Amino acid sequence: SLVTWSVQVPGNASQLAFRVALADPPAPLTSVPSSGVGLSVLINGQAVWEQHVQTVGWADYSVDLAPWRGQKIVLTLQADSNGSGIYDWANWAGLTIQ
Repeated sequence: SLVTWSVQVPGNASQLAFRVALADPPAPLTSVPSSGVGLSVLINGQAVWEQHVQTVGWADYSVDLAPWRGQKIVLTLQADSNGSGIYDWANWAGLTIQ
């Protein structure tokens, strides 16, 4: 799945900061191993960040926005199941242009 926005990057922006996590499984699935989720950030259709997430818990990341300062971009967040999709519930949070 993916979500896309058109974004004007401020002239003084240096990065896109965000957090990602794999949600806790519900009780009936706690013994089923997750195949994980492939997460990506795309700018104008090009991947600028990719991460395979397979463990529960939040992690902080950032993407350098300096090449796009002062420009309008198409920002896409993408999540793809890496296998079965059983409780591969990815979460994005705290998206901030800094």
